[in-house]
Amino acid sequence: MILEDEKQKTSAWSVEHLFGLDEPEIKVPEIKPVLTSGAKDNLQKTFELFHKQNPHVLDTVIRIASELKHKRGFKRCGMKMLFERLRWLYALQTQGDDYKLNNNYTAYYARTVMALRKDLEGFFAVRKTNMSFDPDWDALDIDPKDPKWQTL
Repeated sequence: MILEDEKQKTSAWSVEHLFGLDEPEIKVPEIKPVLTSGAKDNLQKTFELFHKQNPHVLDTVIRIASELKHKRGFKRCGMKMLFERLRWLYALQTQGDDYKLNNNYTAYYARTVMALRKDLEGFFAVRKTNMSFDPDWDALDIDPKDPKWQTL
């Protein structure tokens, strides 16, 4: 049984208290699901479509990864850990079950982030794979030379 004082203390905790973040709580906009026609869809193309509909996911992943490396001293990280954090943050800030963040995209996000941000190169643990993935910047609607990527 939780005492009334403990309830108040717990409800007053924020993301900053739980994770020791320097910044205010991260606001995660609504995630738009990607509807595909079935198993024949190419996973990379599905990722690209998802990113175009949800560019804020990449922005948020870069912000969290940069903080973990530069402010918290992490040497390496797993993208799935960041996805779980995004799911948790989103669940705290929204209601309903429309949120879809597919684990199949973690490898693509990790490789995209490391290609965009040289300071994060090698930060994510990625498996060697037969899949060749060089981000298709046009398909992702990203200009890798845009200074925005260095300031997130």
